[in-house]
Amino acid sequence: MSYNTIMPQESIQRVAPLTETNYNEWKYAMQARLMQSTIAWLIIDGSMTKPDVVGGDASTSDALRTWQVANLHASGLIYNSVSPSIQPFIRDQLGHAKAMWVTLKDKFQQTNATAR
Repeated sequence: MSYNTIMPQESIQRVAPLTETNYNEWKYAMQARLMQSTIAWLIIDGSMTKPDVVGGDASTSDALRTWQVANLHASGLIYNSVSPSIQPFIRDQLGHAKAMWVTLKDKFQQTNATAR
């Protein structure tokens, strides 16, 4: 399966950074931003999982390389779309987009629900 992983940056909308109080708005804007990159969203929603590398055949290597590029792309997009005060919460997960997404959800969705 082949994916187009890169889009021209000028065609992609910027997302207002995640702060302590805007998770609900940020979540949808970031989801749309990741969807614009197509493959980056597939990492977050779980449609594209990391291939198991059992043998050394070319298709497995290509699939792994595609997954790695998508994961790094999504990870960078997420990290650069949160405020500097939020970055420490996900800094250790840089390069692990799904883990970053889940961490932010767990931390800030609960806070917003409690505040209501």
